[in-house]
Amino acid sequence: HQGTALAIVPVLLRNEIIGLLEVYDDAPGRQFSQEDISLLDSIALQAANAIENARLFAQTQRTLVQTQTLHQISRALAAGLDEQVTFETVLGEYLKLLNLDQGSLMLYDQATGANVARARYIDGQPVEPKLVLAQQQDLIYKTLCEQPVPLVIDRPKTNPLTKEHKQTRGQHKATAMLVIPLVMRDKIAGSLVIDATRPGYVFGQNETELGQSIADQLIIWLENRRLLAETRQRSELL
Repeated sequence: HQGTALAIVPVLLRNEIIGLLEVYDDAPGRQFSQEDISLLDSIALQAANAIENARLFAQTQRTLVQTQTLHQISRALAAGLDEQVTFETVLGEYLKLLNLDQGSLMLYDQATGANVARARYIDGQPVEPKLVLAQQQDLIYKTLCEQPVPLVIDRPKTNPLTKEHKQTRGQHKATAMLVIPLVMRDKIAGSLVIDATRPGYVFGQNETELGQSIADQLIIWLENRRLLAETRQRSELL
């Protein structure tokens, strides 16, 4: 403004500008002295330290919550709970960690050749997992078989991988999806499918790495159950 004195100093963090500190003075003839600038530099430094401390605290809190969630999932898998309860617990804890409320845990059924939902959450509540997708029609499954890595799907309503099944999968409400493959003995045994229903939600590296950690634990649990079932079957034949 005309007749207004303005002083601007950078807010620096590790030699990078993360903001600006601006001070105005409408007093006629006002000029900021070098002493004023030094004071503003000091305030900007304190602000930068406060911002960094808040960021580190938030990061520590997130890491703590993630560690606690992974521990809870490990306990659930080790507790020998009912299979359905275990699937719902694993999926529910992952959704809660991401602050999301919709997703499915899919497993491949060798007997029927279909991918079957073993747990589903809609609006934050577990629902009866009635979803069954024939392998030939499940493009997500085919994509994971070709490249068994986590898959982020934007705009599921129009994405070729999901639009054919948007009503059965629930993607008609999703704005983005994260698919974590469950790989057992170099084959796709299923997947964790997480739906974001909030506009603007973005799945990043953190969400993917957490999902992969959970998938790894789940695969070990599934493999142990398979080995246990085979051992019992052999014992019954002796």
